[in-house]
Amino acid sequence: MAAYRFSLHEDRIAPGGWLEIATPAAHRLLYCVDGSLAVGGGSLGDLSPLARDEAALSSGLARIETGHAGALVLRWELAPADAAEEVEEAGVATGLLMERSIEAPEEGERLLRLDAVALPAGGADPSHILPGPSLRVLASGAVSVALGNRSTPHRPGGAWFVKEGEEAAVSAEDTEPALLLRAALLPTSLAGESAIFYAERGDGEGPPPARVYVDGVILL
Repeated sequence: MAAYRFSLHEDRIAPGGWLEIATPAAHRLLYCVDGSLAVGGGSLGDLSPLARDEAALSSGLARIETGHAGALVLRWELAPADAAEEVEEAGVATGLLMERSIEAPEEGERLLRLDAVALPAGGADPSHILPGPSLRVLASGAVSVALGNRSTPHRPGGAWFVKEGEEAAVSAEDTEPALLLRAALLPTSLAGESAIFYAERGDGEGPPPARVYVDGVILL
């Protein structure tokens, strides 16, 4: 096993701004919260547009550019723990929302997935587990996140880490719906399949469905 750095950044890119990332052996998930951008370099090749509520997977060198509207981007990075971050930018304000150290096989393939769960006001995502570590963030609304015996409130931009096999549950406040995004490192056998295991399904309509944005196989 080897140590990896799993981090989540929020990039606010001004109109005409750009961001270039060359962190060695890095893989990243990009989600456009607002505005629009073009993403390319490395595994993505030429620049391709990414609009609001769209996502992409990039490995190796990545370049992000914006037009007249600018963009707000959530960026998950997975890189070897000893790989120094290599980032150049212009017109970008970056905030680190969360960073954790995880262990994964030193070589081999893994699935890097980005999905989202939308909860109605007062709705819940019951206690569940994932067969891999995940870094999650609230995009909109207000929720309470239960991990073990602790419950923590979150507002937009609030992030939390869930270890492999750890039970987690999310409840939205009664006042508004909520949207949470979840980046997870999973076995490749789950490509195209649900990775969520619920402790109790209970009665009623059942757990909320997840919308998968990216389901990409990466080489560690």
